[in-house]
Amino acid sequence: MGRQRSSEGRTLGKGWGPRQRPGVSNVPETEGFEKPAIPTPEKEEEDPELATSGGGSAAAPSPPARGRSQGDADLAAGSVGRVNPSSDVISNGVRVEVSSSYSPDRSDPSSRKHCFVYKVRITNVGNEDPVQLLGRRFEIQTVGSDRKDVVTGAGVTGRQPIIKRGETFEYTSTAPLSVRPSGDTRVAARMTGSYEFIVVTGADDKMQAEMGEFHFVLPDDL
Repeated sequence: MGRQRSSEGRTLGKGWGPRQRPGVSNVPETEGFEKPAIPTPEKEEEDPELATSGGGSAAAPSPPARGRSQGDADLAAGSVGRVNPSSDVISNGVRVEVSSSYSPDRSDPSSRKHCFVYKVRITNVGNEDPVQLLGRRFEIQTVGSDRKDVVTGAGVTGRQPIIKRGETFEYTSTAPLSVRPSGDTRVAARMTGSYEFIVVTGADDKMQAEMGEFHFVLPDDL
């Protein structure tokens, strides 16, 4: 059986998740994959645009880099059709699940300060050999803005975990945003991205595990 680790930044045992599907495909969330609990502040680590907490195999990656790119027109105009606070995608034998929620205890709507929590599960579902996460690239665009913030860096929450087939690495992050409701949407921001990884016992070819698009959604009562 696979090994068990602590609840933050953990690698779970075998038997979790389906087998690989070809290419990149959206599939239903795993049963029991609930909205994340709010992590305790003292265990968080700051990251540009994102404050993270979690764990995994030890590594010492360099600080993340930040840039900007062209944003999506619908979010810039405050008119978003499909709203999804979660995503579930399989690519190159790695499954990435994300679920987000609003954190009222850390938010101050009167000052346009809104904090969101999201939980990520990364599972090796289709690679017989272990995979190692090397880095990540996230794009986040807030409502009303015509630009995306791009964050890239080595590792995940300060680690580069090795994940055997059937095992899961998971972590929880927070996204503090300065926004106000815009247009006809309750969406505060949109996020997507990818994780770079290699198959440990194979060639050194780097591959991408896609993080599907999801939204940070403001409560209706704000």
